[in-house]
Amino acid sequence: MNRRGSLRVSASLRETLFVWAAAFAVATALGVVDALPLDAPGPTLEPGAVALVLARGLLPWYGWAALAPLVLMLAERVPLASRPLWRSTAVHMAAGIGLSALKLVVLAPLTAVLYGWGTAGTDLPGGIRWLLAHRLLSNVVMYAFAATLATAALARRDARERALAASRLEAELARAELQLLRAQLEPHFLFNALNAVTAYVRVDPPRAERMLARVSELLRLVLRLSAADDVSLADELALAERYAEVHRMRFGDGLAFRVDAPAEVYAARVPGVVLQPLLENAFRHASPCGEVSVRARHDGGRLVLAVINTGDGSTAADAGSGSAVGLANTRARLARLYGDGARLTLRREETATVAEIVIPWRVEGDGR
Repeated sequence: MNRRGSLRVSASLRETLFVWAAAFAVATALGVVDALPLDAPGPTLEPGAVALVLARGLLPWYGWAALAPLVLMLAERVPLASRPLWRSTAVHMAAGIGLSALKLVVLAPLTAVLYGWGTAGTDLPGGIRWLLAHRLLSNVVMYAFAATLATAALARRDARERALAASRLEAELARAELQLLRAQLEPHFLFNALNAVTAYVRVDPPRAERMLARVSELLRLVLRLSAADDVSLADELALAERYAEVHRMRFGDGLAFRVDAPAEVYAARVPGVVLQPLLENAFRHASPCGEVSVRARHDGGRLVLAVINTGDGSTAADAGSGSAVGLANTRARLARLYGDGARLTLRREETATVAEIVIPWRVEGDGR
């Protein structure tokens, strides 16, 4: 038997044991409540025979508890309300009568012992006939009760499995959507990086060669970071510095770049390549002699990341531009990953434009 088959057998065995345990627990409670002598032929019990009275009360219920897995199997294969209704009714009526008779016959020797049929001169066949005549109907009712409980338990299990399947499907769709957003981002990132190199291929080959080396390092870092669900802020800031270096090689050293982040935030976890669209937008609108900076801080249970540029006054990427697509994708990624727990805003503050990301604070080892 292969591993998957053995797992199915193991799960089935666990389910059967659980059904038995639950059935015997319920049977014990009902038997204690119902611990009264049956109106059967036999001598009157002596006062104080509590154990014997309790055994008489428990015996009928324990018989059905032993049959619980079989009742569950019948309820699963032929649901009580399945169509055609006549078929399910006929099957369960036959099962109820058959199992009730079987239970009474199998337990007849124990019943004889508990009620002292032998000492009263009552033979076992006569006792079985008495049980079938006087207890068959009540046992059919017990079967109906057990089958109803089994149907309710199966309905609850099916609802739980449907909810679990829906949850798994939603998680798969979420992962697929994140992969799509990432796939939209990375080709655009690659295009802009290579475009920076081609600008100097003919006019300044040595500079183009240096830029190509930096772009190669940049792309290797992008591939490594984007392959992970999340990365440390230290790695994300290293990518930001490589990206800024390529831009400064293209536009000159007049465009400054700096990172302002305390040491405690470097271990925070962030989505891979999350800062790149903000940096692209910032460099697009930064003045030739301006500054682009990245600031990070731990604010209670949140991580706040801000990309700031002293630029032309724009507070958003140009409509239809590649950076606008990147920002829209970033918003979608944050919404998918964190729901209402994250946001991306762009605002103007005096002579600077601020793009700010707020996400839940999380470090390696924390649950998401």
